[in-house]
Amino acid sequence: MVDDAALCLTVDRGNTTLDCMLHGGDAVPERARLAPAPGELAAFLGGRVPDRVAGVTVVDGGLEPVRALCAKLGRPLLQAGVELSCPLELAYPEPHTLGADRWVAAVAAHEPNEVATIVVDCGTAVTVDAVSGAGAFLGGVIAPGAATIAHGLAERAPGLPRPGLDATFGLPAVTSGDAVAAGVQLGFAGLVEGLVARVATAVGFVAPRVVVTGGHAELFARHSRLDHERVPDLVHRGLRCLLSKHGSAS
Repeated sequence: MVDDAALCLTVDRGNTTLDCMLHGGDAVPERARLAPAPGELAAFLGGRVPDRVAGVTVVDGGLEPVRALCAKLGRPLLQAGVELSCPLELAYPEPHTLGADRWVAAVAAHEPNEVATIVVDCGTAVTVDAVSGAGAFLGGVIAPGAATIAHGLAERAPGLPRPGLDATFGLPAVTSGDAVAAGVQLGFAGLVEGLVARVATAVGFVAPRVVVTGGHAELFARHSRLDHERVPDLVHRGLRCLLSKHGSAS
């Protein structure tokens, strides 16, 4: 098990950011979304040396700068899907094609309750995945995230006002700016709600627990009518679970 006194660094390398969290020991948990440049993580650590480091990436080679920094600090980087194996049964016939970030989030969502769960990660892409109470990752769907939808609309319809993901609006909207903001924000929430319902029906879940994480989880929560739990650090919790299963540091 991971020693509660151990200082752990967990790193989630997404499509556009390096999401880092330092937790454990006597430290107050710290989290930052960094540009994936080599120097930014070192600046975040500020001279502190974590006892254990775990990471996950959706980008080939995306953790190499982290691995290089860990080598300088004398700490191995344990990567999900490489040094850290998945404890869930995977329904994918070719498990290597499943993004490790998806099953890491599923591990964290399943671990405390062990009930049928739908896991939603609202990032550059939004993923909606089903995990059975018995601990089987049953698969799910991948769709455009909120920022991707907004960017696509701005690119394909440059004559419209740029969509604002933080903009407030009235409904029905009576300006083009409000109409675009409402369409993108409410459309994103409706997209996720619909996908959750479809995935739950497909796997036979009745009233499953729904756990939502990711950079645009707050946007979804702002507009969603779906009963759900928001867990901002879900992937980091999953990485810490994997460290516990991997054993104590040498």
